Amino acid sequence: MIFTKRFISFALLFFSFSSAANSKFFLESGVGVEYGGIGVQAHLPTPANNLDLYLATGLFYASNKDSEKFGLGVGGNYFFEKHHALSSYIGTLHIDSNLNDYFEVEHDVKRGVSIGYKYYFNGAKKSGFTAGFSYNIYNGGSYPFISLAYRFY
Repeated sequence: MIFTKRFISFALLFFSFSSAANSKFFLESGVGVEYGGIGVQAHLPTPANNLDLYLATGLFYASNKDSEKFGLGVGGNYFFEKHHALSSYIGTLHIDSNLNDYFEVEHDVKRGVSIGYKYYFNGAKKSGFTAGFSYNIYNGGSYPFISLAYRFY
């Protein structure tokens, strides 16, 4: 609950900051940790041309026996060349599922940090496909992961 309140506060700050920036709002939809699982990134305008900041949400876990769990997070991409970016993400990285004493499924959502690299096939400020990989660290473990997405600029 505290994470959700902080996320909403950060989102409001993010949107108010974005109104003074020179670039435009756009979306990126894909599969990967930094998309909240299978989800979307809402990129917000920034004054820097080589920096993207975003809010992410997506379906992180689904089961036919219990409810879905959604991933939330914030992140950024730093473009060091037209097609190449270093990425970072803070948010949902892992969900542990366990049976309690009443045989009900309980979920423990783990948040952490992700650092990675992305390649933008059409460049930073154009619509097109992107592919990347990340290394993800949370309390209790770490793992590498790939991402595939499409940017709607």
